[in-house]
Amino acid sequence: MYYAKSKAEPVEEVLTAVWSCIRESCMGWIREEFSFEKNPQCPFCQSEMEYTTRKLPLLKNHFKG
Repeated sequence: MYYAKSKAEPVEEVLTAVWSCIRESCMGWIREEFSFEKNPQCPFCQSEMEYTTRKLPLLKNHFKG
């Protein structure tokens, strides 16, 4: 048998707006464009969230109007 090591294509990462949980023990965050609320609560611990940015893989939201 022959096993070729195929190299994975590089994933394009962009600076993305996100909501991050303010509780230090919680790792929850949501991409802004996938949030349903203007000021969401953390889905894991129900704490407040703060607006920030992260470098994340590029996603397309096909349902955005």
